[in-house]
Amino acid sequence: MYNNPNKEIWNRDDYMQVSANIKQIQSKILKQGDVLFTPSSETIEDIGVSSVVMENLKNTLYSYHVLRLKFSKKIYLNYKKYMLNNDFVQYYFSHSATGTTRKILGLNTFYNLKVLVPPSIEEQTEIATYLDHKTQTIDKIVGNIQNQISILKELRKTLINDVVTGKIKVVE
Repeated sequence: MYNNPNKEIWNRDDYMQVSANIKQIQSKILKQGDVLFTPSSETIEDIGVSSVVMENLKNTLYSYHVLRLKFSKKIYLNYKKYMLNNDFVQYYFSHSATGTTRKILGLNTFYNLKVLVPPSIEEQTEIATYLDHKTQTIDKIVGNIQNQISILKELRKTLINDVVTGKIKVVE
């Protein structure tokens, strides 16, 4: 979940293999719409990070160091990503966490979390689609800038090398 920029969990993702008994499989299998959270972390930035299970996951369970939430109300999958990964929710989690070395969120923190959910699936879909489009645009811009930075770093290295080895003469 930490390194999951799109906040989505799919069958195509690669997971660690573990053994589990029937009871664990029945109680911890991941289903579409489940939301997984990190209830503890060494850093305040990583506490309460969440990802949404986008489809039923075959033979995939969540582990003891992750918290799963299910919602009784029908909420559009892509809306959940934004509903739970925003500055307001992060602020709430960071100020609700306890502990010194390792920050921990109790279950009551999740039960008491208040988020805005538009009443209709159509409105949720419209909001999520808009945010998907905008974040894709921003991600492309960031990618282009990172590419330009890499090129400039390479040019800098080449310039330094060429000056040091005498390929380029420095005159004042």
